Amino acid sequence: MASWTVAHTTYGVEHPAGARLQLALPPGTEEAPAAAGRLRTVDCAGPEVFRLRTAAFRGPGPLVRSGQPAGAGGLDLHKGALHVVTGDGWSPPLD
Repeated sequence: MASWTVAHTTYGVEHPAGARLQLALPPGTEEAPAAAGRLRTVDCAGPEVFRLRTAAFRGPGPLVRSGQPAGAGGLDLHKGALHVVTGDGWSPPLD
């Protein structure tokens, strides 16, 4: 799941742009080989880049993270099919 909201004003209240991603993580990682598959949801405020193509939904693919969790960084899935860059960092994962 991927969503993007444009910055807008509703009834005189300003709302910043935002992005939310829900990623399905495969079972077992190097850190926790016996771990079950799981979903992780992360948010960012004021995304600088939000690019999404249907190829992002074609099953598992390489996920590339850059930057620091609390600073500028980005996520890229399926070689640019889902590409999000934020200057403010990502929220802690929501389970």
